[in-house]
Amino acid sequence: MNTFVSLYWSTVGRKFWTALTGLCLVAFVIVHLVGNLTLFMGNQAMNDYAYFLETALHGGLRPFGELALLVLFGGHACTALSVTLQNRRGRNQAYVVSRPAGGRSHQTLSSRTMVVTGLILLAFLVLHVAQFRFGVGFEWHVTAESADSAHPVRDVYRTVVEAFHTPLWMGIYLFVMVLLGYHLRHGIWSAFQTLGTITTPLRRGLFILGALLAVLLALGFLVLPIYVFSMVDPTGPFQSVPSTLGGAR
Repeated sequence: MNTFVSLYWSTVGRKFWTALTGLCLVAFVIVHLVGNLTLFMGNQAMNDYAYFLETALHGGLRPFGELALLVLFGGHACTALSVTLQNRRGRNQAYVVSRPAGGRSHQTLSSRTMVVTGLILLAFLVLHVAQFRFGVGFEWHVTAESADSAHPVRDVYRTVVEAFHTPLWMGIYLFVMVLLGYHLRHGIWSAFQTLGTITTPLRRGLFILGALLAVLLALGFLVLPIYVFSMVDPTGPFQSVPSTLGGAR
């Protein structure tokens, strides 16, 4: 146990876990975007997807997934900040590898601002969860057909439409999704490099692949609020009613 803890908190161990948790979070972002694309299919499709997440594995998928994400996000943030602070104390410079072994530097704006963009993304995540998971700031609605049932289904689609027709929230969302793209642009390539999967012949290809994936993910999330704001009527019609229960369902 002591050996594992020592390895985890070593510089190499923390960099390894930062990279591994980062790639796991990239996978989550991809899945999350695919789920959010049900927005284009309308009210019923998005609420059905939300209901599936709520009830899958007899209701066990959601708490398990939330716990796993808490560990991933928390672990990634803690190890990344720890390595960054250690590097700054030791070299009095930001978390950037100026001359990586085996090739030229891929220092970019995204690599120089990883800590800043990461902290902003973390703060946004807290706000995002509060609004879309717990309904903070929005009236709680459930679908009309489930209002009188033992398991009322939240109208997630309505919450999304209301949020993206709020100029302040839409502006914040668009800004943060651009930062997400910048963060992923360097993070994906850096994670593969840290895990030792990049050889000299693959270096440029994986750098371009990471940048391309980051752009596609950012664009995927950016198009959602733009579509809602420009194409979806904020007054409905919605197939939902106000709930007197509230809460995270």
